[in-house]
Amino acid sequence: MVLLVNQSFNQTSKDAAPVIGSVYRDIKELDQFKGYKQKEGALIEPIETHYALNEIVKGTHTIILFDKVLTVPNSKKVQYQILDTVTIGEIVTGKIVMMTSCRINKANDCEIIGLVKNTGKEKYTLLLKAWRANRKTNKIEKISVKGISCVDLNFDPED
Repeated sequence: MVLLVNQSFNQTSKDAAPVIGSVYRDIKELDQFKGYKQKEGALIEPIETHYALNEIVKGTHTIILFDKVLTVPNSKKVQYQILDTVTIGEIVTGKIVMMTSCRINKANDCEIIGLVKNTGKEKYTLLLKAWRANRKTNKIEKISVKGISCVDLNFDPED
């Protein structure tokens, strides 16, 4: 997942406030995200807690959504309720956002979203910024990068 993070906002942001609490199955259902497409998503483990991170894009503009996964009665399909967001700016070569594949002090922590400098390796230890998709507060919170490393789960040494 290759993205550059310019800023983050949460429920108190004038831009984010209208989307917090919105429920969707397909991002195209929400007027606030007109023109956006879902690019990638990841469940936050353990999956039984029903939280997810979803990446949506419009051209090169990207937003990460922190969602609660909702079951739909009498259906195998799910819906998502937006809890918080991180706005991702223009994609710039040399920086990558990692979702659900980071560690703090060598312990897996799939709530972490990390902005890393792309070194072309599978493991990243130089983080530029980091956030936590906090399931207790339902907010994305900026955190220190100290002790955080991330793994590119899509890494292919032949790419």
